Amino acid sequence: MSIKKTVPNFEYNNEGKMSKPEQPGPGNKENVYFTKRQLAILRSWADSPTIANAAERLHISEHTVQTILKRMRKKLDVSRTFDVYKYAVEKELL
Repeated sequence: MSIKKTVPNFEYNNEGKMSKPEQPGPGNKENVYFTKRQLAILRSWADSPTIANAAERLHISEHTVQTILKRMRKKLDVSRTFDVYKYAVEKELL
């Protein structure tokens, strides 16, 4: 009898071995999900010339804006926030 552990962020492949699930990257952007708050921060960043202005407009810290944008870049596996913005516009999220 085989007992399989449940480990967060891992799944079992066809051979019964644990592996990380496929991550959204440059070639797999179809299933990327952004929360309403993430999109609001991205929209504010796009409308403002600086992170400071975006943070002030949303009444949150600059660090929070930077962190949210960084996590959005990581989800899409891109290095520029503009690429996240471009993706959101193409997918009609903004």
